Amino acid sequence: MVKKPKSLLRFLKQTLMAILFLSLNLPVSSLCQESSSPPFYVINDIIIEGNITTKKHIIYRELLFSIGDTIYEENMQETFKRSKENLLNTFLFNFVTIDTMTTGQNKLNIQINLKERWYTWPFPIFELADRNFNVWWETKDFARTNYGFYLTKFNFRGRKETLTLNLRFGYDQQYLIAYNMPYLNSKQTIGTGLMAGYSQNHEIAYKTTESRQAFYKDPDKNVRESYFGRINYTNRQGFYNKHTVFAQYNYSIDRKSVV
Repeated sequence: MVKKPKSLLRFLKQTLMAILFLSLNLPVSSLCQESSSPPFYVINDIIIEGNITTKKHIIYRELLFSIGDTIYEENMQETFKRSKENLLNTFLFNFVTIDTMTTGQNKLNIQINLKERWYTWPFPIFELADRNFNVWWETKDFARTNYGFYLTKFNFRGRKETLTLNLRFGYDQQYLIAYNMPYLNSKQTIGTGLMAGYSQNHEIAYKTTESRQAFYKDPDKNVRESYFGRINYTNRQGFYNKHTVFAQYNYSIDRKSVV
């Protein structure tokens, strides 16, 4: 029999050991390569709590993420911070917190906790019709005062709409109603607002003599009447750009005929 040289056996043994070593180290090198890339998560669900009045689509409008999005861990804090600022800038909430919960491999649930503001604000009206308190104090005439109330309802219907009602009686009477709707379409990019009002005066100042005003008054009819209105169109693309175009109408009737 012919014996194989010892050098050939040694070579084959070293070759087999090298192949075995490389095969055992291949998964380790692959794992290191994967760990060098930024970890990411897929948003599985967004849970919102505390929105007693506000509709969810109004909240989703301000978020920089949505269900099904992929979010990298290195960008997560900045994304949550900007989303929180967007929600606070709506002036609908006093407090906003955003937390995360992992539900599986690369799966993430996001929980948003909100504390809504008080949305109904009534304000009483009491004004002096004269230029200042000293002028009014000379007569102390309460017929020369304005009184009433001013009511604003923010987040009307839970859609970030604003309803305003102004009823002012007394010397200078005014009646005003305004309604602002920031979102009309499903993409929440187009909005509008409407305002209409009427004011009337039984008495007006028509000249000044020796630093004193002279007034004209007609107890049977209004000396001055005014009608005014406004309509506006808004377009909000993205989060930080908003364009507004409006048209305003004013019409006054002055029935004074004093020389």
